[in-house]
Amino acid sequence: MRSIFTACTFFILLIWACNPSKKQEKPVAQSDSANIKSDSAVMSGTGDLTFEIISGQSGTYGYDILKNGKVYIHQPHIPGASGVEGFKAEEQARAAAELMITKLKNNVVPPTITEEELTEILKKN
Repeated sequence: MRSIFTACTFFILLIWACNPSKKQEKPVAQSDSANIKSDSAVMSGTGDLTFEIISGQSGTYGYDILKNGKVYIHQPHIPGASGVEGFKAEEQARAAAELMITKLKNNVVPPTITEEELTEILKKN
């Protein structure tokens, strides 16, 4: 009987720990705030979606998508690419963030970037 109780308790704790509604969104770190450039997304009907261009490693760029002022997607590196390298140009990060907001507006979940879209973005300087 005790082993059944222990097993049930374990599974209840496991389910509780994995419950996504208990997780909190990660706020933007204070140390990053000096390196963030904010832009309003020109999309309507998505609530308050904006993006911020953030500084990445070795002089590269990434972005945060904010929903109602809170970080919704944190993308410090090129999405879908191997490694953790960011975009080489700020305009590339901006194009990727705008594409993500467009996909969110169109209810594409998860809002992934295809290889073809990434190729087009990386052509931008």
